[in-house]
Amino acid sequence: LYSAALQTQIKSDPGYVDRTGAETLDSFEIGIKQQTSWLRYALTVYYGKWNNLKNQVNYSCPANACGPTVIAPFASVYTVRTGKLLGLEAEVNAALTENIDLGGTLELVGSRFNGFSSPTAFQATGKTFGTNLAVFEYPTSSASVQAGYHRPIGADWEAYVRTEFSYTGKTYLDEFDQAWIGAATNVNLRIGAQARALENQCYVAQACTVGEAAWSPA
Repeated sequence: LYSAALQTQIKSDPGYVDRTGAETLDSFEIGIKQQTSWLRYALTVYYGKWNNLKNQVNYSCPANACGPTVIAPFASVYTVRTGKLLGLEAEVNAALTENIDLGGTLELVGSRFNGFSSPTAFQATGKTFGTNLAVFEYPTSSASVQAGYHRPIGADWEAYVRTEFSYTGKTYLDEFDQAWIGAATNVNLRIGAQARALENQCYVAQACTVGEAAWSPA
């Protein structure tokens, strides 16, 4: 139903196909994890090939006429791309003493789209197509470090001091990596006391909620 000129423009897109199958992901992951009496750690690397990734492309229609019988400002079609998901995840927690614990996490993301097309979105930049684009709405890296100290206060209470440092890397906001949120760091410090009996009671209630919703502990 589109005009001949618009069909020619659409078919010139590098990802144009007349028919495509469902999206598929071939994913591979390898890692190691171990837990001892005082240490727990895990390290994982992953790779995935994303096939038939759908890319909605909008084309401007001159005078709001996309064809003899199609009156609209834009013509929308779907093209296909491929992408790759790859990254590294690490986590460690250690109880250094009976009262001191440390922990940390690290995530590095190198995922990419092989290409993305959007003539209307790219128009202001003079481009119509982008390649090797980072996956958007997810930070390219993140990390955290936690340290805590706790000790009993009498028979029923426990005092604690806990500090947390977190880092969030650059996060792209759109498919074309034209807008992003810069890296940020955050530091938290918590000091307090908690009743051991109350902590155990909350834990039991939380565990029961995960199970049968109609059942409640005595």
